[in-house]
Amino acid sequence: MSMKPSHILLLLIVFVFVAVNTSAQETANDYQPWPDSKAQPGVPKGEVLKFTFDQSKIFPGAWREY
Repeated sequence: MSMKPSHILLLLIVFVFVAVNTSAQETANDYQPWPDSKAQPGVPKGEVLKFTFDQSKIFPGAWREY
């Protein structure tokens, strides 16, 4: 029994997808942040600001949050 080229291609695609997906999950679970990405004493902390753009003269009624 021989396989058609289309079946071989499909099996290859499935194999590559499973291999890449498994590798990505392992990398995400093993990530440890470096010490310089953690809060450090004596270093000022930033703040997150939120604004709304709702006064467009070119596109009236359009608004965005940023």
